[in-house]
Amino acid sequence: VTVSEGSRVLARQTVELASGAEASVDLDVTPSAAGLRRYTVTVVPLEGEATTRNNRQTVAVRVLDDSRRVLLLAAAPSPDLTALRATLEADRSLDVTVRTQRSAGQFYEGELPARFDRFDVVVLSGYPGAAASASSTQRLAAAIENGLPAVFLLTRQTDVSRLGGALGDILPVSPAQSRPGFVSGTIAPTAAGAEHPVLRDTGVEPARLQALPPLAISPTRWTLQPGARVLGTVRRGSTTLQNPLLVVRQSGRVRTAALLGAGSWRWRTLPDDLADLRPAYSGFVDRLVRWTTAARDRRPVRVRADRALFGERERVTF
Repeated sequence: VTVSEGSRVLARQTVELASGAEASVDLDVTPSAAGLRRYTVTVVPLEGEATTRNNRQTVAVRVLDDSRRVLLLAAAPSPDLTALRATLEADRSLDVTVRTQRSAGQFYEGELPARFDRFDVVVLSGYPGAAASASSTQRLAAAIENGLPAVFLLTRQTDVSRLGGALGDILPVSPAQSRPGFVSGTIAPTAAGAEHPVLRDTGVEPARLQALPPLAISPTRWTLQPGARVLGTVRRGSTTLQNPLLVVRQSGRVRTAALLGAGSWRWRTLPDDLADLRPAYSGFVDRLVRWTTAARDRRPVRVRADRALFGERERVTF
């Protein structure tokens, strides 16, 4: 049995058949590119077959491009940026462009892209920092307002006042009162957060996320923007506070998210006694990127029942 695309054979397998028996064959093919691909499956004729017309069949498969273009914009080099960059670049479905602020108007990896609309999402690692220019933050704010999804992760290099002035009306939260310093706290998923795909599908039970190493929490008082949903609050010791820590928002087709705690790199380097939590960081980053970009995904979706017949009082599942 062979699978071919044009004249090129992509997979082949030999199957031994007993007289009158049937056999199933799995042939794996990796598409060479996105688009409509046509594959031909061929079975070698056997002696004594009544007809060989059904020994060959061509199938059409539409291969979708699942890649996402990510702009990772950082306020400054930091352990948080290192962990975030490594996680994003390890995902082969992401095309990651990194810009790390060096000084006013300068970035380590090159100039800031002239157009933000060619990206599918911008991930802000502490940005804007003290060196961020007003023109850059204004361009970024305009791009997000025009539909660019955004994920903000607080770091120790974040300039909270600049954040509020430039992006406070666009992100899920705005700093109502900036306060210096940091306190220690862990994430406590809310009831809504435990059911939300950002926390529900990280590969770790949402309730177990409280066992992750603590983050550095800014004592800044945050104001929720209209439509914002708090997925996680701050837990200090045995007390769960109402302070928002993880917040998401959908305004029209634009989705944004914010993690208001620095030091999330600790979630990526866990000791052996927290081995069951190791999927949490990469799963969390993946879910944030996919959730924020999902509203822009206009690809068709096919929904069908998982079987043809159901009993009179059975639940129908799709």
